[in-house]
Amino acid sequence: MRQKRFVLGALTFALALLICEGLLHLACAISVAAYRTLMPPRDAEAVILPDEQLMYRGNPYHRDHDAAGYRNAKRPDRADIVVLGDSFAYGAGLKPWPKRLGDSLRRVVYNMALPGYCPGHSLLLLDEALAFHPRLVILATYLGNDSPDAYHLAQRQSALLAGVHPGLWVAAEAAERERPLWRDIGRVFDPDIIQRDRQRDGHVWPWVSRHVRVYGLARATWHYLTGPNIPAALSRDFVRASAALTPRQRERGALPVTGEGWRTIISPGSNGRHLDDRDPRIRAGFDIVSYALLAADERIRAAGVTTLVVLFPTKESVVWPHISAKLDLPALNRLIANETRARAKLLTALAERGVPYVDTLETLSSWPTQTYFEDFDGHPNEVGHHVIMSMIAKEARRLLTEH
Repeated sequence: MRQKRFVLGALTFALALLICEGLLHLACAISVAAYRTLMPPRDAEAVILPDEQLMYRGNPYHRDHDAAGYRNAKRPDRADIVVLGDSFAYGAGLKPWPKRLGDSLRRVVYNMALPGYCPGHSLLLLDEALAFHPRLVILATYLGNDSPDAYHLAQRQSALLAGVHPGLWVAAEAAERERPLWRDIGRVFDPDIIQRDRQRDGHVWPWVSRHVRVYGLARATWHYLTGPNIPAALSRDFVRASAALTPRQRERGALPVTGEGWRTIISPGSNGRHLDDRDPRIRAGFDIVSYALLAADERIRAAGVTTLVVLFPTKESVVWPHISAKLDLPALNRLIANETRARAKLLTALAERGVPYVDTLETLSSWPTQTYFEDFDGHPNEVGHHVIMSMIAKEARRLLTEH
């Protein structure tokens, strides 16, 4: 009798789970919000998702994204200004300068920037951007890592090789076969996490995590009760972030610095590797960046639209004037020298073609209050985004008035 009651109870429980599972699947089919809530965190919270052609695409299920996967409240039919770029225009975790720009100019600004993108992506996405019939297209480029990003993109998109000398590309590919660039650059945070995720992808558990909605509900409830798990190194607090750095992270280049009212964590070793033009892959990537910006400008002008290129510096270059007198670090000096050379070369190319641009370095560095986060994050803070918006708004008004 006891065994029968146990079996009956187990069957009832299983039936209830099946009914609950079916209802949750129905809810996910009807509601994007429900689907987003029950997805695995690394899928639902990921800003970008893998893409075969572009390497990355926007995640349309992210709470801050529109149906196309870009960071906008909605996708308009037309936009006065379209922004193309990477995380410096995306502005994760705060109100980004493209949104502020729309509010300031009282115009419709559509933001197509995504973390991991580079000018090569901007060129490939230009038809989509011009479909909004804008009056101004802003092409944002980050001197810190656009070159390696452009190199890797060109491995998939051969059209970008038009900007690279064939001999340089042969040398770049030879260097890549000898040792992949992503291994050589290294990471301050544990790169093994990515490999472990890839290994788990071949197991049964990831399937359960993605497709069993009852499990997704339990996971979402647990995350709601426990709150987000943010690494201390990204806590926005200098003291806490500095104390949390592990010996391995410090060995890989994470360095707390202070001076003249500034305090933050920089990583000149790993970030400087992105700018090391002794590597043919970095040189090839830089040539692709230059080619993509100039080719995009040519197509934008042909469509009767105006271009504005915005250059973003590394955090190290912004901080350098404040701490250089107190810190003698060869890796930092190399980064500054390489970045200064790359900036000058790119600005010369833009000036020769008459492409309007805004270089944000000097203003971000000389602003009375700190414009970058105090922790390891290399992006501008709220003040920084306001400063950037003000600079771009001034130039955008001029260009929109003249054209």
